[in-house]
Amino acid sequence: MYSGSDDVQINIRRDSNSVALRVQDHGRGIEAKKLTAINDGVAGVGMRGMKDRVRQLNGQMKVESATYGTTISITLPLPMDVARFDQKERGRATSADPASTGTVRTPLPK
Repeated sequence: MYSGSDDVQINIRRDSNSVALRVQDHGRGIEAKKLTAINDGVAGVGMRGMKDRVRQLNGQMKVESATYGTTISITLPLPMDVARFDQKERGRATSADPASTGTVRTPLPK
């Protein structure tokens, strides 16, 4: 892994209108100048490709980094038919939480 991190934390959250993904490592981070270029879409071929795909799905992507770690957050809207189905199903359930969350922390191969 570029960052030098030994592990990565992946969090996925879904509510009735969107799905959010957050990937966070604990590596050496991204230099401020390069991070600005990545967020402006003028550097990082892989990141640009990810941003383009997220944008095509009417979503948002944000990259944050410090000297210790980087976080990539992506939020995608759910199609209206899925959101309507969720609302209908929630009306039938009595104790279900409308939001679903999952977090996985996994070691990375060396």
